Amino acid sequence: MKGVGYNVKHEIIGPVLNVKVGQQTCNLEIAHAEKRVLFTSDAIPFWYPMIGIEYGQADQFEKIG
Repeated sequence: MKGVGYNVKHEIIGPVLNVKVGQQTCNLEIAHAEKRVLFTSDAIPFWYPMIGIEYGQADQFEKIG
């Protein structure tokens, strides 16, 4: 699926983890890749990849693939 959830302000792509049937809002959980700062050294950030979970509304996402 791809779309924009509630907390991540850009489009994300990932697999659906959960759908709450019969609920109109906040009815989708989707996994997505994100990056986090591990530490900084001499003002140079070191990033590492992480899997995040985002929440959204199912009708704001589209099925891909």
